[in-house]
Amino acid sequence: MLVIRKIIGALLILAGLAVAGCGVWVCSYALDAEPFIDDAEGGPTETLEHFLSCMERKDWDGAYADLYNYSSLGLETPPEDELSRLYWDAQLAALHFTAEEGSEMSGTRMIKRVTVRCLNLDAISEDIGKQVQVILEDKVRNAYLKSDVYDESGAYKEDVAYAALYEATRYVLSDTSPYATAQECTLILHFTEGRWRVEVSPAFISALSAGAARG
Repeated sequence: MLVIRKIIGALLILAGLAVAGCGVWVCSYALDAEPFIDDAEGGPTETLEHFLSCMERKDWDGAYADLYNYSSLGLETPPEDELSRLYWDAQLAALHFTAEEGSEMSGTRMIKRVTVRCLNLDAISEDIGKQVQVILEDKVRNAYLKSDVYDESGAYKEDVAYAALYEATRYVLSDTSPYATAQECTLILHFTEGRWRVEVSPAFISALSAGAARG
């Protein structure tokens, strides 16, 4: 059905949210087990806090400067079409990052748990689908002619279906609080080239894209 294809197409845009424009993945190698002082200026905790703070403020240049395994996460380039932009804006607005207490330290690496507050994309798409049906049924009831709503094959006209999808999406995303969820991720900080950098995990990327990109 056209409406479902449109929904899927819009959601797949999010799959590029955390992977578009990414650099080459850098593998994690065992590093020399030299001790370090975690709370030192420029240490791993400070670097992680700076990275998460930049992500929270949408300071992408600042966040990307701290990355170890990507040159970009694609977050600086929003989609061009209006429908996908609704999802994009809603997800970025919902993002919130919390570094959990404690860490695992081994030489020049630190493993840290981070909780990412994001949106439940499955629940959103389900509710949008229901709302689309409500809108389309209302259009059928109020149509002067059958041809105002249906094409020659008896399917909803493409412009009618898309307008219903856009209206439903705006309605559902006008309040995203019911769809807020949290994902726990593991981030690894590496000391390389004289400074600490953050290695983002597939789970972190999945959280950024509301689960559309599963890394």
